[in-house]
Amino acid sequence: MAFVYLLRATFSFYTQIFKVPIDCVTIASMKVLLHTKRSADSTDLLSWQSHIALLATLLMGTIARIYHLSTASLWFDEAFSVRVSSMSFTNMLQEIIRTDFNPPLHFIILHYWMKLFGNSEASIRCLSAIFGIAAVYMMYRLGKYLFNKEIGIMSALLLALSRPNIYFSQEARGYSLMLFLTLMSFYFLFRLIDKRTTSSSVLYLLSSALLLYTHMFGVLIVVTQTVYLVFKAVLYDLKHDRRFIQWLVRAWPIYQMILLVAYAPWVMVYIHKLTEARSMAQQPLGWTLEQPSLAMLSTISTKLAGSSWLLIAIIACIVLAALSMGLGRLSPSHRYSILTGRFISNGLDSAWVDNERLLLLLMWFLAPILLAAVVSITFVPIIHYKYLLGITPALYLLTAVGTQSVKPVAAKTAIVVIIVALSLVNIWGYYTTPTKPDWRSVVASIERRAAAGELVVVSPAPNIENGFSYYLKRTDLVVAPFPKQGMLSDTQRTDELRAVVKSNRDFWVVVLIAHGENGLIGNRMALTQILKSNYHIADRTDFDGIELYHCQQR
Repeated sequence: MAFVYLLRATFSFYTQIFKVPIDCVTIASMKVLLHTKRSADSTDLLSWQSHIALLATLLMGTIARIYHLSTASLWFDEAFSVRVSSMSFTNMLQEIIRTDFNPPLHFIILHYWMKLFGNSEASIRCLSAIFGIAAVYMMYRLGKYLFNKEIGIMSALLLALSRPNIYFSQEARGYSLMLFLTLMSFYFLFRLIDKRTTSSSVLYLLSSALLLYTHMFGVLIVVTQTVYLVFKAVLYDLKHDRRFIQWLVRAWPIYQMILLVAYAPWVMVYIHKLTEARSMAQQPLGWTLEQPSLAMLSTISTKLAGSSWLLIAIIACIVLAALSMGLGRLSPSHRYSILTGRFISNGLDSAWVDNERLLLLLMWFLAPILLAAVVSITFVPIIHYKYLLGITPALYLLTAVGTQSVKPVAAKTAIVVIIVALSLVNIWGYYTTPTKPDWRSVVASIERRAAAGELVVVSPAPNIENGFSYYLKRTDLVVAPFPKQGMLSDTQRTDELRAVVKSNRDFWVVVLIAHGENGLIGNRMALTQILKSNYHIADRTDFDGIELYHCQQR
């Protein structure tokens, strides 16, 4: 409830500053983005007004990312990050190379962060929240640079209230860092294209190199940028801007070579892991993902949007953006020329500028998905919706552009209010619905009820290190993994469990049934049946995503 009051107070900033004559607080807050005409320099907000609107948007984004920050327990991936980042620097890098496929930047930052601020849930997640808040600001900077302040604030507001981005800003993993660096890379890319200064070059290379060392999908972002520049050169600059063509041919390959040299150490790690996995017939990523399909891509789009209703609203805004930019502003003959790649007459510069930006946003959203699909089909599945978090800014920019293109103020207001209302409903659902296994409560229950020396069996086995042990304080309990190997038959599982339990009269079994945002896992039914068939279940307690059994020998 406090969060709702803070949101309303933030909305009132917009209402009082811009004096929009509508009683509804939410509608009033949105009209600051919509109801004035664009001026000659493409900005419709006075400097002091836009600054306060930006501060209010950042306030909402901050509140959304720190609210209930430590409520949920750490789940497997977060506990893995904490465990690995707690090691010495050398051991940490060795463990990342051995067990993970992603680059080490987030682990390195978290390593030194925990030295300064500890490893509590709030502390380690706060690092991700900071990157998430910084991403909201960079969303504004990029939207303002590409279009105007109005679109910058609107797109920043959408990012601030985005459920998936809030979720990953409250998770001790590198996804909010990846989003922030993606925005930085695109922002300095366009600064580099426009100004071609030393500072722009250095900042683009730095942000892109850091992105590459944050997540493997950073490679797809850099490739997408290159593909966009090539399309831009062929479709527009070949006839209009010879200087850009010269820069693209001479300088851009140098930038890419610098990034390749900087990334070469981790490329060698990739090659080693892929070769090793092939020789041992293992999954290169260390975990299994689905092959891409239309149904899968539809599910990913819905998750990235936040809900199916939000996806519909965003698609409608993308259509409006396409109609208002480039193709929608040209005559049928000119549209035909664009689509067929024929000569474009002079005098269409302003339309083509918008068309270039539309091309950028569409490629930013589509190219990483298509590239990942190609890799998944030809080599190994690599698509997961959280890996594609870096393409969500393109959705927010397209949504803001489409909304701004609507002429009637009432219609604009209605569109924005609907999108924001749906976002708030999604956020509230996130805060009130458990999303991670409740390891904290499970361990607290065992520590309160178990006698000294009693056995605790944890299944699946890796969750001992990555979840259970983070919360375990007692040292007089015997903790055992089950099963020690992967795929076993029911008979093999029964024999192994008997070997683990041995002669312990009383013992506890912890069964993970939901694995973070990945949903249900498959070991629950088989293990539950084995327990019922071979032991007396004295007590069973259900927690979020976990079942706890107190068992006795018959």
